[in-house]
Amino acid sequence: MSPFDPFGYFLKERKYSDLLTEISRGGVKETLDKLASRKRFGVGISKDDSGNLELRVTLEKRNKRNLSATKFAERISKEQNVKVRTINLGRIQIVPTAQPALAMEASYLKPYELFPGSSISHQSGYAATLGVFAYPTSSTRRSDIPLLRGISDKPYDPLDKLGFVSSGHALSLWGRGSSSDVILSPGAPDAFRSLRNSIGHLYDFTILVPANEEQGSLYNEADLAFVILNHDINDEGCFGNVVPAPSDPDRTNITLKSVLNEVDLFDYINRPVFKIGRTSGLTSGSLSIVALSGIPIIGADRRDYIFTNCALVESTSADAPFSRPGDSGAVVYTENGIAIGTVVAGNDQNTIIQPLSRGLRILGLEML
Repeated sequence: MSPFDPFGYFLKERKYSDLLTEISRGGVKETLDKLASRKRFGVGISKDDSGNLELRVTLEKRNKRNLSATKFAERISKEQNVKVRTINLGRIQIVPTAQPALAMEASYLKPYELFPGSSISHQSGYAATLGVFAYPTSSTRRSDIPLLRGISDKPYDPLDKLGFVSSGHALSLWGRGSSSDVILSPGAPDAFRSLRNSIGHLYDFTILVPANEEQGSLYNEADLAFVILNHDINDEGCFGNVVPAPSDPDRTNITLKSVLNEVDLFDYINRPVFKIGRTSGLTSGSLSIVALSGIPIIGADRRDYIFTNCALVESTSADAPFSRPGDSGAVVYTENGIAIGTVVAGNDQNTIIQPLSRGLRILGLEML
């Protein structure tokens, strides 16, 4: 099975065969690769007010530096009769948090009681968010997805290996971690760094590769880590993928029942989605762009990391961001309990998420 090609899907749906041929030859994609690493823009798929699919070019801001992106959009729109719209996202940045979590209820900060949204961290890192509980399903990585892995030669033992997924950059210390590293909950700085707060160990993770202008953009397809739970927590402290019900979050919980595949993300464009995070708790937003590729994200080391096949969630509240620092790895889900993705980075108005189905497939996992 070949990886899902969102642009091919879009173009076939819209009957833009000429542009599809050009992309397959590498013309448009080569131009996009070169410009994305230098001119800081991404291209994704959205819907107009009538529900028709359209291409969306995302900019950090409108200025002379992004003139190439604007011209790219105008050329595609004119030559191929494709509706293209450019929008300003502002800078998307991964910001480590050294602030204690104030928004979370006490249960999300209690050792040995774990939920999606719980505070977690690497033994030497800062807080992130528990995404969803998962378990290994295969002994080898999917060969059709080219990606560097943290522990690429370690076989999976699917027996008795319950764990969870969260932010790869946070739990692997940007690729410096190893399989012996302890994972804590609550994470620092929500609690002291103590082995009494150990909940498991790092098992596998993806490695992010910074952009290199000389070699062209190197796309990152996932930012995910898998943690194996300690046996005592496995037996008593895992409460499953239970999240607040969007319709009545104060009194009702729902269990995430499935993971949305990448093709079906198109059906959720401009529909409401929800996130439960360590820092900002339960928030709502609108899934505005899918198949977002070439999007530059500024890492904690101040270097650019170019992501592909992401999605964009816009905050629906002017004074409440969809995500904040410390929410990395948090699960994003629909009102009826379908997991869509996990948080990578964001700013006050926009959050970049990665499809959970792809991340799980890359690491050979299934959601519990």
